[in-house]
Amino acid sequence: LAKWSAFNPRAGTAGPVPISANGLAFSSDGKMLAAFGRDGIIKVWDVTAAAAAPPPVAAGNALRFALNNQVQIPTLKVGRGPLTFEGYITPLGKGGQVIAGDGHVLFSGINNAFQFASSGIPLVGGKAEIGKRVHVAAVRADKEIRIYQNGQLVGAKAASFVFSKNKTLFHLGGVGFEGILSEVRISSTARYSQNFTPAQRFNTDGNTLALYHFDEGQGLVLKDSSGNNNDGKIFGATWVKAEPWAAAPPLAPVDLGKVYAVGKDGLTFLR
Repeated sequence: LAKWSAFNPRAGTAGPVPISANGLAFSSDGKMLAAFGRDGIIKVWDVTAAAAAPPPVAAGNALRFALNNQVQIPTLKVGRGPLTFEGYITPLGKGGQVIAGDGHVLFSGINNAFQFASSGIPLVGGKAEIGKRVHVAAVRADKEIRIYQNGQLVGAKAASFVFSKNKTLFHLGGVGFEGILSEVRISSTARYSQNFTPAQRFNTDGNTLALYHFDEGQGLVLKDSSGNNNDGKIFGATWVKAEPWAAAPPLAPVDLGKVYAVGKDGLTFLR
């Protein structure tokens, strides 16, 4: 019996299930996969473990920021409706602003955590580990702000927004951030309302305000691929290679011993 990754089916088989199996069963919540055979042994996999990291992706270009290095984007405006800031972030030291503008800021590394502040309302969510590249998405919906790390919800807060008339210049990096940034998208919609698998490379659509693939690899201009001409001017940040994702480790089965019956809920095993 062969198995495939549910998160990257094209990768082919991930090796045989290490028992002679007569059947498979998922738990009622879809989080556990059980394989059982005539020997009376059942083995169980936690299939949610593979969702902790996106699938492998080839290395691309990125920008490394130190202290007040930044990319200024004077033409970009996000307005007062729903929005999403997202990108791949590798903290390398002091925390600071990663994506900011018009009263909204995604922070990295403040108190070793990612933070999102929208119209003065702060939210803490997710751990910012030095040297670890992660996908972070900050979402503002109609009455809530949320943070996702590698596609998993790590923070949410109900919020009633009071918008300031003061508009701040949109920028990437700056104000203390030390780290690497790549593949950034700014959207005029709350893209994520539940857990998801982050895209390796973002697409543009009618809700995309700005999209940066960092394909240039050189020069002082960060090109916007959304079609909205929100190119950024690079001040101090330097071009580097983005680290590829490591493949998720194989799921380790849990041996429950001899099982004589499985409960109707799909979760209870009787010996």
